[in-house]
Formats: sequence, structure tokens, C-alpha cells
Amino acid sequence: MQSMTRPADMPADWNADTAQDTDEYNPAVDPLFDNLKLDLSQCSMTVGLSVQGAGDEGELDRKASFAVPDAAMRISPVAKKYVREIAGGKYQWPQRQLVITQRKHATSAQNERYATEQAQAMMMAAEQLAEEHGDFEQVAPKVLQYGHKQRRRTKSRKSKKGLAY
Repeated sequence: MQSMTRPADMPADWNADTAQDTDEYNPAVDPLFDNLKLDLSQCSMTVGLSVQGAGDEGELDRKASFAVPDAAMRISPVAKKYVREIAGGKYQWPQRQLVITQRKHATSAQNERYATEQAQAMMMAAEQLAEEHGDFEQVAPKVLQYGHKQRRRTKSRKSKKGLAY
């Protein structure tokens, strides 16, 4: 049970149930959770924890990565196409998932919430675009084999060989 008095350094709007000011983020008790366009049971949240311990713990421990597979998106198939286009490099085609990584805020809990908000915003924007513009043909990017840049650099060209004696 909470005490009736608050310490002087605690903000007036701090709520222990939402855990937004603590190091653990619980999206189930967050107001954002009520109208999410994704299934959190299929998503995965990874927090970067440092092994070293002492030092710049804030710098090492604040990273949060949020992965949303296609099956977890509660939107239409046309809107999923728009999510892939909006996300750009954040969408991993081979794994068919959206991965959002954040280091913007001071704690990992704030970065987890921000990544969830970004995913939600992408879903909302994709639904709006799907309603406005309708369906389109989406082509998956061609996956290049490992080492294609090295092979291209070492390829011999006739114009670069020089004069024949």
C-alpha cells in the first residue's frame, strides 16, 4: 500500500502501476495497450544489458529492441504492405518481421515504450494509407549473396588492364 505522503523529489504524476519511471516496462498496464494494432504475445522485446556492470551503465543498458513478426500485426494484408514500405530498412524480409531498436532515452524502459509507440504509429499510418490509396504490387528486394561487393571490386575490366606490348 502506498504511503499518504510523497517524497519531495518524486513527481506528482508518477504512477507505480504503469512502471514508466522504473527500469521495467509493463505494456499490459499502460494506457497505450488498450488499442494496440499488434499482438504482444507474438512480439519479442530485447533489452541490452551490460556484462561489465560498473561504469557507464546508463549508456550500456539503455538499448531496447522490439521485434514484430507479420503474424502479430492486427491489420489488413494491404496495410502490412504499407508497413513494409514505411519501415524501409527496419523491416527484415528474410525473417518477415519489423525490428525497431532504440537508444534515444536514458533508461531501457523508456526506450521500450518508445519502440512500442513507433510500431503502433507505423500500423496506424499504414491503415490510413491503405484506406486512401488501396492495394499495390509489392516486390521483395533481391537478397544479395555474401561477398558480392568483394567480387565486384576484384572483377577485372578490359579498360583497366592497360596497353598490351
